[in-house]
Amino acid sequence: MIKKKNAVVLLTAAFLLIVLTAGCTQIERDGMSPIPQNSPGSWELNPYGDLQN
Repeated sequence: MIKKKNAVVLLTAAFLLIVLTAGCTQIERDGMSPIPQNSPGSWELNPYGDLQN
């Protein structure tokens, strides 16, 4: 019973640690987006242009 409680506490602490450390960067909090907003719609489908192998 105590081992199960310890496991729950450890999993909860690990989850909270991950959530708290994986937040937004300061630039994102200031409203700047790392994604280019003025790019054409095809940018998502073909981000490197008309490159061929």
